Amino acid sequence: MTIFLKEGFMAALYDVKAKFSEYVTMAENGGVIEITKHGRTSAVIIGIDEYNNLKKNYKPSFVEQVNKM
Repeated sequence: MTIFLKEGFMAALYDVKAKFSEYVTMAENGGVIEITKHGRTSAVIIGIDEYNNLKKNYKPSFVEQVNKM
């Protein structure tokens, strides 16, 4: 599944650990933060509104539907 996120920026894991509450506030305000580990994106912080929007618009793939049977 491909999810297209709003424009955001990247932050190293060590920086996110040190400033987590700042990044959460940014996500609450509509920001998207890609967390990198060893130079590769490994996680994303998004606000609850964006998360709920993604959940609401999610449509399982054919393979996911078949696997539920």
